[in-house]
Amino acid sequence: MDDVDLVANTSEVEYGITNRVVAGDRELLRWRIAQVAYFDPTFGGAFISGQRNVFEPLLSVTGASFADTPRDYSPIVSTFRLTPNKANAVEIQVDYDTQLHAARSAVIGTSLARGKWGSSMLYAYTKATSLQASNNQLHGMVSYGNLYSGGFSVTTNVGYDALSHQFQGATTQLGYNSECWGVSVEFTSLNLGARQENKLRFAFTLKNIGSLGTLQRPDRVF
Repeated sequence: MDDVDLVANTSEVEYGITNRVVAGDRELLRWRIAQVAYFDPTFGGAFISGQRNVFEPLLSVTGASFADTPRDYSPIVSTFRLTPNKANAVEIQVDYDTQLHAARSAVIGTSLARGKWGSSMLYAYTKATSLQASNNQLHGMVSYGNLYSGGFSVTTNVGYDALSHQFQGATTQLGYNSECWGVSVEFTSLNLGARQENKLRFAFTLKNIGSLGTLQRPDRVF
């Protein structure tokens, strides 16, 4: 499967309203409410009833899966983002399904940074449907430094399932860069029920020459 497989024919219109509060040259607050109307609920025959349908026309307004039955409208998506400064932000998104007459999903995320330290926290909830159980996920990250800057850096990501009361996985990455070379090590532990694994990867980089190892640039946390 590639990016083309996720695209389906569509005839739609998106409408919404956005309110912004600007302080100087920076956006302090933004609140947007939007919805999409689909004139072809079958999306050129790509839609399959009785299963989750995830392809491009259904991802334009929200990242949460919602099309398990034919749809004329997407959920009404309310997104609120507060940015008190460039380094810190709070974002809340709630999807209200007019077909189910209920809130279908909600996401609350925060990001904080001070000096070389950074952190983020995300809570995601999805309502139970005939095809999937409800979902409560917590994800957190703490970091120090930057993998592409000089000196020491470390970051840790953790995922927790609030329904099953278990950690789904964690990734920790350590790195050090001098003026001429750099080294990074990553340890990942996954516990997704049927999929349980541990991985250890590394990379050694020489400036202006290249890198050697199993930890490639797209895989790095930073």
